Amino acid sequence: IEICTERDHREPELFELLRRAFGYLDANNPTTRAVAHFETELARIAGVHGMKSVGEADSFPRDANSVPYSAAFALGNLFGRLPLSRTPLLKTLAAEAKKSSK
Repeated sequence: IEICTERDHREPELFELLRRAFGYLDANNPTTRAVAHFETELARIAGVHGMKSVGEADSFPRDANSVPYSAAFALGNLFGRLPLSRTPLLKTLAAEAKKSSK
């Protein structure tokens, strides 16, 4: 969140997203699906959710070689990076999901 907001800047949609996320985590264990949903909602709030390719994000015309766009990729492109903790989090969640499915 620190990557995409300015200090003391009010953003009601972002506040609501965080409220929902913490409410979910209060009642449920985190999952990769929950992380993906959060990233999709954050991309929607930031205005980059509907982009279909890297080219569209940079205002270049799409071509046949355009790369499909994920919410995480869109956010990383918009803000210059994703949180360093994202990869370890996703690895941990994937390992937990694998253990619980046995």
